[in-house]
Amino acid sequence: MVRLVMLSVGAFIWLVTEVMPIGLLTDIAQGLHVSPAQVGLLVTGYAWLVALSAIPLTLLTSGVDRRTLVAALLLLAGSVDVACAFVTNYAVMAVLRVMLALGHGVFWSVIAGVAVRLAPDIPVARATGWAFTGVAVGFAGGIPLVSAIGHWLGWRVAFAVCGAGALGVFAAALVLLPPMPAQRRHMDIRHLLRQPVLVYIAVLTMLVITAHFTAYTYIIPLLQGIAHSPGQLIPVLLLVYGVVGIGGNWVGGRLPCSAGRLIGVATAALVASHAAY
Repeated sequence: MVRLVMLSVGAFIWLVTEVMPIGLLTDIAQGLHVSPAQVGLLVTGYAWLVALSAIPLTLLTSGVDRRTLVAALLLLAGSVDVACAFVTNYAVMAVLRVMLALGHGVFWSVIAGVAVRLAPDIPVARATGWAFTGVAVGFAGGIPLVSAIGHWLGWRVAFAVCGAGALGVFAAALVLLPPMPAQRRHMDIRHLLRQPVLVYIAVLTMLVITAHFTAYTYIIPLLQGIAHSPGQLIPVLLLVYGVVGIGGNWVGGRLPCSAGRLIGVATAALVASHAAY
């Protein structure tokens, strides 16, 4: 169980690393002397690069021992986050984010399999649930936390704290994870693309996730643009968003609806909330 908790903390660190510029968007823009839109690209461009590189890089690393791979990816996250704390140039920050994006898709591709191998005696769903708990906690508490640190101590301190956390989990992975040999796999992507249902689900997921994160990436400027909106409340609002999101996941998993109907209702609610902006 300790190993699963460690893996969950690693997921938390990677999630926060991915979306950290969202909670610090205006602070980073001022610090690097660029527009908020350019800082937003550090998230949206990152996401597109992850989408394009996840499958080929996961296949490329499929033969690497899982212990070595997970530890290396945590080391990457920690090193880059610490480096971002000292950046004075937007172009350098963008290059560092590209490096992170190349490791991001691989981490999320292997974490479920690693969790199952670490806990073979418990149900698969429970093992993966433990591993991905860090994602829910990251949205609920991680983003508000780094936003608060950024507002109180500066955005560079937020990056440094996140990097130090990643390096700590990297050290724990070296100690706690056993060797997990892997076999190189081959996948016929062209065969998958000929499956109409799979293509439909992939396109729908891409559109919904793109719409959501396009709005969420710029949530800080949107909140700051509301008249009489105190800046100190922004971390609190982000926390409320994350907690409500966890509640929505819990409720959605227990509603007596088919998966298709539930996705339709959620998509309609997303469209309505964006229109209300």
